[in-house]
Amino acid sequence: MGLSSVKIPLTISIHRTILRIYFGSLKKPDDRCSRAIKFAFEKLSKRTGEDQKSSHLINSLAPESIQLLSDFNALERLRKHFFTLASLAENIACSLYDLCQKTPHPGRESVSAPIFEHFRGAKVSTSVESVRALKAFFSSPAPGTMNHISYLSLIIQLFFFWRSTLLRRVVSPARGRWAGKPVLGDYLPMAYFVCEKLVQMATDRYIFEQDEKDSRLDIDIDQRIQMLLDQFGRSDPTVRSFLGGAQGQNDSYYDQRVIVCLVYRAFYGAWAHYGINGLSEPQTIFRQYLYGKRKKELELLCKQLRHIKIDAYNDLVSEWISLYLSPNLSKAARYYHLI
Repeated sequence: MGLSSVKIPLTISIHRTILRIYFGSLKKPDDRCSRAIKFAFEKLSKRTGEDQKSSHLINSLAPESIQLLSDFNALERLRKHFFTLASLAENIACSLYDLCQKTPHPGRESVSAPIFEHFRGAKVSTSVESVRALKAFFSSPAPGTMNHISYLSLIIQLFFFWRSTLLRRVVSPARGRWAGKPVLGDYLPMAYFVCEKLVQMATDRYIFEQDEKDSRLDIDIDQRIQMLLDQFGRSDPTVRSFLGGAQGQNDSYYDQRVIVCLVYRAFYGAWAHYGINGLSEPQTIFRQYLYGKRKKELELLCKQLRHIKIDAYNDLVSEWISLYLSPNLSKAARYYHLI
């Protein structure tokens, strides 16, 4: 996780039972998740990052309206509203603030704090050295118009939760030959989103700039993409034919094929292993992996980060470039241990 120029390694441990509340619909009125949500609302107290709307909804659960929790349909609506990735990230951000209030035991290299006040099986851990960086962050002015908790929540969502669908994989683990192993499909939604953003930047002639000590790294994304695809097409006739299939079509259709090829290149060598056709018709791929609520939420988060703290947004873009516009073939596949 990046806070300006400081990188903070975090370990987030959450039991599968808790994640089911976030990712799985309630099955029946008195199942384990239903009871857990009832318990959470009965014990819920306000936390630092709580917004006014959520506070009002929590306060509406007064003793005379607690019977709402016995209504299964209402309980499911509450789950969808409160148990979101944003709320989970906010709880983790609050836990990071709690870490700053702790005095590490002598000789300890790491410290941890529970993520929930009333749930066991969820904690966040980091090094003692990182706690000093967090203290400096919380003691400095908050970025933009956000408070510290809201900003940290935004960073956690983008750098942790949206990188892949691994949190959902914890709830619905892979079976058979893929049990306990990374699965290519978990990384494709974010990959297509990122490559679409990079192609948009290329179309807009976006020059990515990042300070590196006294030198400045300037990357012309359009030139980088063209160079990589030219090299890739020369080494793989299938890719050259796929891009050639866009001849005579409009620029938008060609850009769609470029997006597909960039993802195909980043995970080159993994497609056949996982039985996925990485050079299908773009709209077929996008309907499966890109379009929908997930993309809209990611667009909003990226827009917020760019508006509030441009250097943090550039850190994110830099990470995208290192994975999907790397000179090294199969960079993402190797990074995620898929090959």
